[in-house]
Amino acid sequence: MKYRIQKYCPNWKKLKIRFKERIREDWVGDWDIRKNQIMIDKRLRGIDRVGVIVHEFIEMTATAMMGIPDCCDRKYKQGIHGEKNALAHDMANRVERRILELGGYSWKAHEKRCKAIRKDEKKKI
Repeated sequence: MKYRIQKYCPNWKKLKIRFKERIREDWVGDWDIRKNQIMIDKRLRGIDRVGVIVHEFIEMTATAMMGIPDCCDRKYKQGIHGEKNALAHDMANRVERRILELGGYSWKAHEKRCKAIRKDEKKKI
């Protein structure tokens, strides 16, 4: 377990959150262990930024704990790692939703704003 954490986790002391014009695909957030960063679409504001940052942090941590390489890593194999990666994504969604709801924010409104950004990004591609 310790080896997996060291191998697939970022350097927590140097982890950066970067706000970018465009994220891979049409996403509003992503993470890259090799670059030691979480990337967030710069068009997100306020609580939407918080929710997506929490999501990406949880997803990155969960995949590292399960020993799954970053999906951009050539060692990543969809047939081998895909199901566990989906579990990490689902857990990150649940935590993101719960944190927003605990703060009194609407999950549906958050999703609507995030989808609007993703839809706008698809038009540019």
